[in-house]
Amino acid sequence: KIELRKKNKKKKKKILTILFLFLTVKLFACSCSFAGPFMNVYKQVDLTIVAKISSKKPGELKIIIQKCLSGKTEDKEITIYGDKSGYTCYENFLNYKIGETYAFALSKNSKKYTLSSCGEYSLKIEQGLVKGMINEKYMDRTKGSPIWNMKTMKALDFYDLFDSNSNLYDYPCKSTIKYEQNEYLTKQLLLAKSEFKNGKIFTHSDYITAIKENNLPLVEFYIDSTNLLENKDLASFVLLSVESGFIDIVKLFLEKGVDPNLSNSSQFYLVFRAVLFPEMLKLLHSFGAKLNPKGYAGTTTIMHAIREGCIESIEFLLLNGASTEDKSNNGKTVFNYTEFNKRNKAEVIKLLKSKT
Repeated sequence: KIELRKKNKKKKKKILTILFLFLTVKLFACSCSFAGPFMNVYKQVDLTIVAKISSKKPGELKIIIQKCLSGKTEDKEITIYGDKSGYTCYENFLNYKIGETYAFALSKNSKKYTLSSCGEYSLKIEQGLVKGMINEKYMDRTKGSPIWNMKTMKALDFYDLFDSNSNLYDYPCKSTIKYEQNEYLTKQLLLAKSEFKNGKIFTHSDYITAIKENNLPLVEFYIDSTNLLENKDLASFVLLSVESGFIDIVKLFLEKGVDPNLSNSSQFYLVFRAVLFPEMLKLLHSFGAKLNPKGYAGTTTIMHAIREGCIESIEFLLLNGASTEDKSNNGKTVFNYTEFNKRNKAEVIKLLKSKT
């Protein structure tokens, strides 16, 4: 009996200790003061970037880097780690969505990039506008904790804030974004199906939203159940999919019979948009897209690729019949188009000369 009592006491003590530790973690795991708006906190971190979210799961965001504002990285894709348990001082990714673009101020710990919640460490970038507490002018401190006052800044003006202090640059080539199922996208699909049964007629705006959210099943539902493929704005829908890098949606359009040589009313072809995404360019070609059509103002695909600076796309075009002798309607050569390249002009010129 004495031994049994001792064992029970030890067991109770162990349970109480675990409970105490659990409550301690819950109450005191995150205790931090507000570190400030974005333009303050970015100076304290290892890497400041503009990136698009490609996939998401609890405590993790996979992102594709579009611009580096401060710090250095050779990676085009990285994973950001945040709060998964609800007890840490890292950012909770609940409200972040696949396909959205943000400016992130990231710290690097043990080779992992993390996003703090103790200040304004991320800003949403949407339709050319930056939203969030950029600096003191974009904050409201009258209601306790600082909040965003709903003022926005043009993205180009925001990037200019870094020009004198950092190595602002663009990655010339970009990676495509695959569809990944999540609860939000599934709900949108079920809602659309319900509305369709009740007689709703879907509009241009509905189609655009589905594409912008990379909602592959919803786009397929619209194609199969509505007049999406007969819509007068079909070219703009497919062009949006291409320029967003949503390769699964583009492939779906092609498999459903959309012409890979589609262009808008200004003779802007799908391949012109695809030059930033080598994988997208190759996909269009595999479905029969002409790689070097003459488009608006007599421009060709390689001219657009040279302007953007994606070496992999330029090499692919040259291997498949593109000519360095091409001229636009106003007599501009492919070399003239290097003047529009602000990223890697010297590298592109070197490549072109080696093929001349």
